[in-house]
Amino acid sequence: MEKWVLCLPITLDIDAHLWWANWKEKREKANNVKIELWDSGDLLGLMKEHKVDEEIFDLTTQIHLRELYEFLIEKKKVIKLVLSPPADVDFSNTLFIAKLKSAKIEEHLDIFEKQFYNAEILEKQTISKGIKSEEKELQSLRGLVL
Repeated sequence: MEKWVLCLPITLDIDAHLWWANWKEKREKANNVKIELWDSGDLLGLMKEHKVDEEIFDLTTQIHLRELYEFLIEKKKVIKLVLSPPADVDFSNTLFIAKLKSAKIEEHLDIFEKQFYNAEILEKQTISKGIKSEEKELQSLRGLVL
């Protein structure tokens, strides 16, 4: 087997995507097989591409499916943006990565860099909301990590 595709009738949230990325990487290396995920947006896109939706659904349902597809595509863009640090940002020289390297933790540094980036986004989003209880929770979590 050269490729395995998991088809899901849902769109994963950020936490599920993080879990999936980790699971996928481990399985691809262990089994030497390419693994892909086709979620609800991908499946709707395939239906549209091959005009299956036109054969199966009435016009009203097709319109609803198109709206749903557009919504899922936007959601996927947001998730991809959050999970992928910008190409022009280099986290390899951050204190966080330097500490990992000094502790001889060098496997999966790219994943740790993404997690560092996600934590920075979470902190900025939490502070921008101005909800004191969430800010305190974030400080408490930061204290556990540091």
